[in-house]
Amino acid sequence: LKPFWVKLLSARVSAPSPWLPARNNTAVEAKMDSNTAKAAVVASYVAMIALNGLTFTGIFGPSVGEISFENPTWVTPDARTFAIWGVIYTLLLLLVVRQCNPSPEDERLLSQRCPLTGLEVRWRIVLAFLCNAAWLPTWSMLKFGLALVIIVSYLGALLSVYTALNSRTCTASFCQWLSLAAPIAANASWIVVATSANAFTVGRQLGWQDEYGVGGSVRAGAIVAVVVATVAVALALGAGDVAWGLVATWALAGIYRMQTIPDAEAFPPEALSPFLARVAAAGAAGAAVASLFGCYILWKHLSAAKCGHSLLQP
Repeated sequence: LKPFWVKLLSARVSAPSPWLPARNNTAVEAKMDSNTAKAAVVASYVAMIALNGLTFTGIFGPSVGEISFENPTWVTPDARTFAIWGVIYTLLLLLVVRQCNPSPEDERLLSQRCPLTGLEVRWRIVLAFLCNAAWLPTWSMLKFGLALVIIVSYLGALLSVYTALNSRTCTASFCQWLSLAAPIAANASWIVVATSANAFTVGRQLGWQDEYGVGGSVRAGAIVAVVVATVAVALALGAGDVAWGLVATWALAGIYRMQTIPDAEAFPPEALSPFLARVAAAGAAGAAVASLFGCYILWKHLSAAKCGHSLLQP
């Protein structure tokens, strides 16, 4: 047995000193990891915008418009539709800014880990931004197969983020929804259509085209339009996802315009399909109406969250 004075000395040495602050290495490391992730989101967004800008200078090859004109498909919208990228990049900028200075509720959402990869939401956003940055130069270099792999990865990253940031989870305030949920939903909704167009272009390159040189088929294009509209309606009515619904509406309207307004440079006039135009128009109308109802559903979500927060206040 140890003498009493040895036990007493051991206890005094092992006990924390009342004059020294308790070390909390876990909290410090978590803070450092969070700051690193915030910086990575900012850096990847800047890289994405920079590479997109360089692509439009022609440094990597033909522009997206020129490639679309030379490789028409049945799911490619008209040129006006691509203006949606301005809205998407603006919304993503709101996301980048907000994640730099999040509220405790924002941080809880952004700290969620993916069950498959273990990555937190911020790192999945970084992955999505980097895929975006890589896709456009790859597309401009006419590497359509590699571009398809990249854009599928891009869509996967966005959908992974969407499971954490959406119209059901980001309901603390309208500003939270607008800066966290809406950017991801708008981006993912558009990339569903862009991925389809990329796949049709690869198919065209492999010989899947009609006598007019249009990639894919009218039936396949109609199926894509129905799927895009169905997903938009389901999310708008089921979750109040207005952003997803409105972007899908705009994309389907672009397919309708492509099939009804002759433009020999963008699409062979003799190949215009009234059937596909009707399907796209019906899908756009359905998604638009669902988005209107989705506004009400979103308002209910935000009101319920605000009411619940008030009840928790002392």
